[in-house]
Amino acid sequence: AELEYSRNEWQGVSALDRKAIFDLHCKTPDGTYFLVELQKAKQNYFKDRSLNYASLKYYRGLKNVIDTAYVEGLTEGIEQGIAKGIEQERAVAYQERLTTAKNLKDLGLSNEQIAQASSLPLSEIADL
Repeated sequence: AELEYSRNEWQGVSALDRKAIFDLHCKTPDGTYFLVELQKAKQNYFKDRSLNYASLKYYRGLKNVIDTAYVEGLTEGIEQGIAKGIEQERAVAYQERLTTAKNLKDLGLSNEQIAQASSLPLSEIADL
């Protein structure tokens, strides 16, 4: 594993604070990074601070899950909206072709001419 010592990673309030904590940045052989915080001296409230870090990690993990789900849901909704819009547009275009075919039939054009003009199959034109 690779280790990198970072001096004064936690800046603290005073010089004494900066001498109490240092971080080791670690990298495993598979490339995973993790941080080890080391205490150089006894500190009051260490347990409280550790619990705070744990709850912050939990919050960030939960927020990441929610943000990811939001983006995925938004993407899925957009895709569904586009698909529905295309479907509606096709339905409108089909109805317009039927109306055109009926009008051409009323004008006396042959079914073949109507099929060529409307792009409808002869079977549908015959049913008009």
